[in-house]
Amino acid sequence: MGYAGYKGLLTDAAEELGFNVTVYTAEEISRIPASLRGYDVIFLEMLGSESQMELESRLREGKAAGAKVIVIHSGETDLGNVDVSEHPWIEEYWGNGGTENAKRLLGYLAANFCGMNLEVKPPLVLPDDAIYHPEAEELFETLDEYLEWYKPDPGKPTAGILFYKSHYATGDLKVIDELIKSLEARGINVVAAYQEASPFLLEEAKPDIILSLKAFRMSYDAPEEGLKDLERIDVPVINLIQLSSENETEWRESEQGIPWIEIPWQIAQPELDGAIEHVVIGGNSIDPVTGYSYYEPIEDQIKWVVNRTISWLELRNKGNSEKRIAVIYYNHGGGKDNFGACYLNIAPSLEKLLGAMKREGYGVEGEVPNETEFIDLMIRQGRNIGSWAPGELKHMAENESVV
Repeated sequence: MGYAGYKGLLTDAAEELGFNVTVYTAEEISRIPASLRGYDVIFLEMLGSESQMELESRLREGKAAGAKVIVIHSGETDLGNVDVSEHPWIEEYWGNGGTENAKRLLGYLAANFCGMNLEVKPPLVLPDDAIYHPEAEELFETLDEYLEWYKPDPGKPTAGILFYKSHYATGDLKVIDELIKSLEARGINVVAAYQEASPFLLEEAKPDIILSLKAFRMSYDAPEEGLKDLERIDVPVINLIQLSSENETEWRESEQGIPWIEIPWQIAQPELDGAIEHVVIGGNSIDPVTGYSYYEPIEDQIKWVVNRTISWLELRNKGNSEKRIAVIYYNHGGGKDNFGACYLNIAPSLEKLLGAMKREGYGVEGEVPNETEFIDLMIRQGRNIGSWAPGELKHMAENESVV
């Protein structure tokens, strides 16, 4: 029992090896038999406290009947009877993932706990950092190796794509493959990498934009270091979302957009690293035949992301004096002294912002008003006047420069 993305890998590996293996995900706990007698090995991964309580009596019954119970990534628990520290390869098979490691894990379990005379192969260790392309036969551990194979067009911009190592390990790459294909079709070079450690491969690639499929923080274990990496690269980071709790149809029919349960880790935390846009490009689908869970690309959303990517690239190449900027502040109805912007002090903030923009070459005409002049200007030309003050509204329309 374990993460849904591994179900297909383990089931396919068992079928190829001719082993009798049944795989359940956490969502399928209700389907687990009432009795676990008759199993030689029971393997559990990332078992939550509620699942542990629900399965406890059945697992103890299975152990009493002679089953070897192996528990990993499930906190402090006494449900297992195998000391995993004496079998470190088990977690390495699982952590590195992929079809070959799934076969080697099952072979290891069969040889060590089921008495089968099999050759035990060591885990196939995936690099912590690697560059991926769907047309390549292998991963690339260095940028030079990738560029030698890829041969990018030096006259075209480069998009860096970030995704999780687990996407590659489980083969859940349909969304990433579609994104790469769509970007390349529009004349954009692509460097797609999963990164679990240093060095920061995308920094070496000098991308013009980053498209991130990573939720939470850019560097989960060291968020401040991840933020420093992005500050050095200094390019826009678009946050691409693969929904874990809804498929495309459910998402389109929803009245709330992104499910509220996903907002903290899919939007709020990436924003702390400066990620923008937050575009859904994949939904969580279930194969009706196999029951496997996988991310399915949403094609029109990917097309939208590619168009946005091109627009951001064009904006980066445009001189500041050519850019048109809208600065938004709040002026709610009812009352006069009600200018606001999330508790910022409006007038001095605008004074500093426009002054800095003028120094950077943006088209700020004339002298930037001081605080007093700003407030006067906003009262005369930049506030909402309701139907409760028709004379005030008429005066503004007839005497000031307003839209």
